[in-house]
Amino acid sequence: MTITEEFELYQRELNLILIQNPIECELYSVIAALLRNRENIKNYSLRDVSARRKSTIGNKFLTTAGFPDFAVMTIKEPKMIGVVEIKRLVVNLDNEETQAEKHRYRENDTENPLVVLYTNGLEWRLYAGSGEFGEIKDKRISLGKVNEGDRKIDWENGKWNSLIKLLEGIDWTGASY
Repeated sequence: MTITEEFELYQRELNLILIQNPIECELYSVIAALLRNRENIKNYSLRDVSARRKSTIGNKFLTTAGFPDFAVMTIKEPKMIGVVEIKRLVVNLDNEETQAEKHRYRENDTENPLVVLYTNGLEWRLYAGSGEFGEIKDKRISLGKVNEGDRKIDWENGKWNSLIKLLEGIDWTGASY
């Protein structure tokens, strides 16, 4: 699939989600597919942990904000190194940023920050490294905005390639940030 075809499919899916069933979990499969198509995640495992509960197995996915929607894991020695937190299309991420900040740390390890990819499908934010949470504001891309009155998405031209570049450039170990 070409990058243009991928974008057209992504637009189609988000437009349909907005019209037909605008809930958070509708975005999970679309975003997971987008991430799994990136070369840099092929050495890792992307797991949907959104339905996890506290348990012996589940606790390895627990952050100081609770369970993320997705965990990025190492393969050989399963260890969570990053999280993906997804919100509904109409959610303003600025109002929910505290949750993303709290996902940077495992519940039992506040010394080693996780890479956090935070999105509502249209706006994407990447937080990585050991600096203050608000320092990484330049790792943001907006593909468009929801026009709630018309129940449609006003897409911004030319942002898809920037998003793909951002996603493909993520060092999930957080080492290069």
